[in-house]
Amino acid sequence: SPDWDINKPLHTIGTDLLTTAKLFKDIQEIGTSIDDEETKYLSPPIEVWQADTIQTELRHVSNQIHHLVATEGYRYQDIVVMTREFERYQVIAKPYFDANDIPIFIDNVAKMNQHPFVLLLESLLNLKLYNWKYDDVMGFLKSGLIIPKFLKDTPIEQQEKIKDQEVNYFENIILANGYFGYRLIQPNFTWHFEDESKLVQDGDRTTHYTMKELAERWRQWIISDVSQAFKAWESPMTGQKAGAWLYQLMLDLGVRDEFVKQRDISIDTGEVESSRRDEQVWQVFVDLLDEFNEIYQDQTISYALFVELLIAGLCESSYHIIPATLDQVTLTSVESPQVQPFKIAFYIGMDDKTLPLNRPTYSLLDEA
Repeated sequence: SPDWDINKPLHTIGTDLLTTAKLFKDIQEIGTSIDDEETKYLSPPIEVWQADTIQTELRHVSNQIHHLVATEGYRYQDIVVMTREFERYQVIAKPYFDANDIPIFIDNVAKMNQHPFVLLLESLLNLKLYNWKYDDVMGFLKSGLIIPKFLKDTPIEQQEKIKDQEVNYFENIILANGYFGYRLIQPNFTWHFEDESKLVQDGDRTTHYTMKELAERWRQWIISDVSQAFKAWESPMTGQKAGAWLYQLMLDLGVRDEFVKQRDISIDTGEVESSRRDEQVWQVFVDLLDEFNEIYQDQTISYALFVELLIAGLCESSYHIIPATLDQVTLTSVESPQVQPFKIAFYIGMDDKTLPLNRPTYSLLDEA
């Protein structure tokens, strides 16, 4: 017989689990069948279905959910569908739920590493780290969250168009002449390039300023507002001061204001999901700075380590979108941090490879 005893558990065990264990032990030892009188105390009941394809599986789950809502009095928000193979199921699940007019919220866990703010921050901080490389300069300038102060007086609806056009001209100038690195940020290095006296074209219209004036305007802003800000970094700097320095830089460059503006535009145009992602990314950024303050406080930290930890923290963070409608069935991963208790739970894609999950183990020593 099994070498375990359920009568004297080492830890407090729930009644349902003890009942299930007793029934399982009885079946093993004496082969008794499970009758209704025994199982009626098991709550909630567990049912296991076998499907030949994931399409059949999803169709059956959808039909069961429709039945529960239509005849059993449940609401959609009481039901969750979980899987460990989330990426496999999320791309095909919706049509099967739509067939029964079931509203579904797909809890898509996405990394923040491709958010415009994270890309901007990485390019910006790399400017000092890698001596103003071309890729970092253009990654910073082309960010939609950066509007130079000399464009602030132009109408909001024209700012992005004018900025994109001028950045393209500026990019051509620095790329053709190698004006990056110290040639970009040293005020004493004079720029001379072909067509510098040519008037800038705005579509079919000729402007009143030259290519040299355009280049100087952007260069002076980079030197005064960006390069000078890096000189405020004390080496080494405490964790508390490092966080305060970066937060103030985001304010000085107008990044926070652009965040608010873009969020409001997203809300006005009905892009609620986009606005929530923006809010979550900014909150994660603020939380990371708070952690620097708590962990390092008066301890010194190098600029390189500060950048590495901050960018790694942002890139590994995920955002979750709150359902726009509360009464929805939730499709989520079993590993999602948003998983919470539901009245009804369906676990799909359950096989010997995913439950339990056999994670590969690696050893420095191979078997001979």
